[in-house]
Amino acid sequence: MKFLVYDFNLFIEHAKRLAADGKNQVFYYSPWQDAFPSFSKYAVGLGIPGVEKVLYFWNYIDEADCIVFFDVYGNDLADWLRKKGYTVFGAGKGELLENHRWMLKQVVKKAGLPLHNAVKIKGLTALREYLKTHPNKYVKIDVFRRDVDSFHAKNYESVKLLLDELDVVYGPIKDQFNFIVEDAIKADESVEPGCYDKETEVLTKRGWIKFYEANKDDLFATLNLENHKIEYQKAELFIKKYQKEIYLLQNESMDLAVSKDHTMIACSHNDMICHKNPNYKRIKIDDMDRRMYMKRTGIWEGKEQKWFYLPKIDNPKGKEYNERILMDDWLKFLGRYLAEGCITKSGYTILISQSLKHKEKREKIKDVLSRLPFKYNENGHHFRITSRHLYEYLLSLGTKENKRVPDFVKELSPRQIRIFLDSFFLGDGSFASNGKTKLYFCGLNKKLADDIQELLLKVGSFGKILTRKPNGWHKYAGRLINSQKQTYIVSEPFTQNAIYCREQLRTIPYNDYVYSVQVPNHTLYVRRNGKPIWSGNCDGFFNGEKFVEPLLLAFEIQKASYLGKFVRFKELPVQLRKILEGLQPVLKKLDYRGAFSIEAKVVSTRTAYLLDMCSRLFAPASVGYVEWIKNFDELIYKVAKKEDVEIQPSALYVACLPLESNHANSKWVMIDFDRKLEKWIKMRQYCQVGDKYYAVPGLSGVVNIIADGNSVKEVYNKIKKLVDEVDAYGLQTDVLGGLEIAQQEVEKAKSFGINF
Repeated sequence: MKFLVYDFNLFIEHAKRLAADGKNQVFYYSPWQDAFPSFSKYAVGLGIPGVEKVLYFWNYIDEADCIVFFDVYGNDLADWLRKKGYTVFGAGKGELLENHRWMLKQVVKKAGLPLHNAVKIKGLTALREYLKTHPNKYVKIDVFRRDVDSFHAKNYESVKLLLDELDVVYGPIKDQFNFIVEDAIKADESVEPGCYDKETEVLTKRGWIKFYEANKDDLFATLNLENHKIEYQKAELFIKKYQKEIYLLQNESMDLAVSKDHTMIACSHNDMICHKNPNYKRIKIDDMDRRMYMKRTGIWEGKEQKWFYLPKIDNPKGKEYNERILMDDWLKFLGRYLAEGCITKSGYTILISQSLKHKEKREKIKDVLSRLPFKYNENGHHFRITSRHLYEYLLSLGTKENKRVPDFVKELSPRQIRIFLDSFFLGDGSFASNGKTKLYFCGLNKKLADDIQELLLKVGSFGKILTRKPNGWHKYAGRLINSQKQTYIVSEPFTQNAIYCREQLRTIPYNDYVYSVQVPNHTLYVRRNGKPIWSGNCDGFFNGEKFVEPLLLAFEIQKASYLGKFVRFKELPVQLRKILEGLQPVLKKLDYRGAFSIEAKVVSTRTAYLLDMCSRLFAPASVGYVEWIKNFDELIYKVAKKEDVEIQPSALYVACLPLESNHANSKWVMIDFDRKLEKWIKMRQYCQVGDKYYAVPGLSGVVNIIADGNSVKEVYNKIKKLVDEVDAYGLQTDVLGGLEIAQQEVEKAKSFGINF
């Protein structure tokens, strides 16, 4: 087989590996063209057995069976060749995911993956001003990354000299460049919701439950902060931890008892006043302004249903009426029934009550009943229906204080849910003294109040459950009530946001467990004492359709060391698996056929944030692929052909330790080691003269020590022995500390849910 490799001189070992067994022929091309070409750009790859260094790329495209792009910055060409019918390995248009980082963030958003705060700033002048008032940020640059890549701005003064250098680099067009500025993520910092006390309830598909009652099958109500839609999601993680003290926040509109690492969903006072659609975001409770607005509503899509089908029953006399009823009409009836109706088994009777003095309300009831296939009559203040079929269905909804709203109502569109609520309100509701707040009276029925509160959320509103202790005969909201037991009222305020005031936040002793769950949207709908609120809660290959298995789960310490483990997709930590699942549709759409690497940071709450993506072989550690993957040439070819292939790893664990020589940045450097160790000592940007290897000027990272084995300890010990076996002028070999840090990270990762 013939391979044509297009490379910017960084992946010569990979080209050498394609030709290693003698059955493949490799043409190696590196772009050298310039107004005044430099020989060093061409020299890489010269003299290497099995690798033919070629001067012109286009002379060989029809001779090759597979054209290979290991790197980016050539993948528009890769995409064009693939469309012309050539077999091509490479990211193609997928390189945009690496070179245009803001685009990657939009992909992450669309996929619903966790995303930390970031802003795009145009121009170096604007960047300076921003960093003066925003410390502890990471700054990233798209495409042109040779002069400066990502850097950490602890504060403005710490990066002022670097920004001065960029002034010179970008010159008069310095204010035309875009910079991406991201919040720093601390591994030990909670960016999840924190936890709630044992009295807090969370909304699920089966209703309101305490956190400790939740199970793995529950679907939790979550809020997508990108579109404010309500989405039900399964928990990825159940959290339970002990706390000695917690925060308590109580006022008229909210009641929260949470751990001190809690995250709120809020917007600033100015944002609320000045914008029609304020920007709600996750904010740690300790970082909130003195006064902020809390999110209490969401957008529910639901489904419009034209018909309601009354469940069939065994009836020896046959059907009494049509089984199909217009849904809007049925909802009007159901609302009135649950508010003021009852059933009696004697004669299969359904009664709906309405005072004779409320003539307008009685006319509305008549209008509803006349639209339904039931015969009815009036008996004093009652409307009476006799029907076994209807009786059996209403009986299934409970009686007296056990009546419930049927589940199908909760799945309807907001318009149809509002029809039900309005009908319930007409039956057993009134306005508060302010004339605006609606009150839904649910009597002794706590479950019914829970349902009304959930339905108010789904119409874009908000409900607060009020309890009234036994008080005999008394007047409330203009109604005379005989309260012998505790009763429940759902209040629908005309204001839809809760107001947070820092002065109301206090620390209280707790000495008990707190609870939470982790969901993909990182938000939950919780309540305490009836007041609800929204609260905040890998390396491999892709063949155009799916990820090639196994993949590498790895720890990389600032490019100073690499420690990896081959795992099946299902064995990946759930956090990383979610990221890959989110990226897969995008990679498939881009017809991505090549290597990739995602860089993610996992915080103590076990959430993984995608920081960057490499649309290529990751450097420098991927040089290990040439030994770690036994069928490397087959892998490259089949990925390019969009065919299934299974990676054959050399061992379970792998490691790489890069070694640098600053002298090699500008000078030729000979690299010397025993050729028996060639399997484990790999080079970058080099050529061969006779039996000697030389690093071509232009790159300090000239040597990589690699190893494989059945344990972390084994690969570490192998590399430790090999470090002193290689020699080059200025080569720094006292860098084992990076690999030791990687081992420490492996232990630390266990507390994050990652078992390496």
